[in-house]
Order: sequence, then C-alpha cells, then structure tokens
Amino acid sequence: MKRAIILLFALFLCGSSLAAQNKKPAPSKNAPQTNKPLMVSDYFLLLPKPYINLTPQARKLLLNAPSGVTIDNQDGYLNFNESPTSQSVIVLFKKPDGSNLIGLTRTKASAAKKSGEDGDEECELYVLSYDGKQFVEVTKETIPMAVNKKYYYDLSRKGTFVRVENGDGDLVYSFIWDNGKFTLKR
Repeated sequence: MKRAIILLFALFLCGSSLAAQNKKPAPSKNAPQTNKPLMVSDYFLLLPKPYINLTPQARKLLLNAPSGVTIDNQDGYLNFNESPTSQSVIVLFKKPDGSNLIGLTRTKASAAKKSGEDGDEECELYVLSYDGKQFVEVTKETIPMAVNKKYYYDLSRKGTFVRVENGDGDLVYSFIWDNGKFTLKR
C-alpha cells in the first residue's frame, strides 16, 4: 500500500513538472502586439478604401511589380501610382513609444479641371494612427495648419518632415517631426 501511494505521488510530481514545462507564460501587458503591422508595406495592404482606391489583390500585385512602385521598408517609405493620373506616397513617422503615425499623400488632377484640359493638381494629406484593429484619421490633431489641396505635401523618405510647396514648387513652409509631434517651420 505504501508503495502504491509513493508511486502515485511520484507520478503526480512528474506530471505536474511536465505540465509546467509545456505551459506558455502569460503575455506581458507591455509586450509588443505581433498582429500590428511593422512595415510600410503591411500598412499599405491594410489601409481602408477611402485612402487607397486599389483592391487588396491589386495591392499585392503592385508590391511585387517590377516597376510602378518604390518600397523602402527599412525607412518606412512607399511611393506608387494608383492610376495614370494619381500618385500616392505613404511614410511612417516613428513615435517615441515605438508606434507609428502613417502619413499619406495622394496627388491627382484637380476635380475642377475639365476633361482633356491641362490644369492644376491637388494634393490630399492624411495622418493616421493604427491601434492593431482600425485606422483613425488624426490629421487635424497632428498637423499644425489646415491642409490646403492647392499645396503639394512632400513626405520625407525617412519620416522626419513634410515639405509644403506651392504650385510652382516653391517652399511655403515645413512641418518638422520631432519627439512625436509636428511643428511648423517657416
């Protein structure tokens, strides 16, 4: 009887030890979420339709195309043509906590332009945050001046500033990205 109890106790200890080895530790609240996109190409695939007018399949094809797109995942830069008359740029602006703000510009022929006429282009600027589930537009909260579609917004390739130019290509002002916020530089 003693042997049976000792044997059962030994089996219990071995089983508990094996179960403890196979148990995964609970994730830390401070651990980075692995489902968040890390590269600019990940954000490109996830951005919703109002910001990019390409289907998910077209986006995947574009990422693998030999031309028509410039991808720099290391610096967080992606430049592509949505159509023959529309060019878009996505740039990641690194925040102090390691997360990103996503800058997006779309330059296209002005909506006021009549078909077949030469005319002005207009540029849309969006700044978005992503929480792992959805994108939230934060342009008005982060850009220190109202966006003017008559200006051209040149996002720096390394996510350090936004150069704002008039229709002639002259510098009007810049938004400098520093310590998690944009500041105006005239």
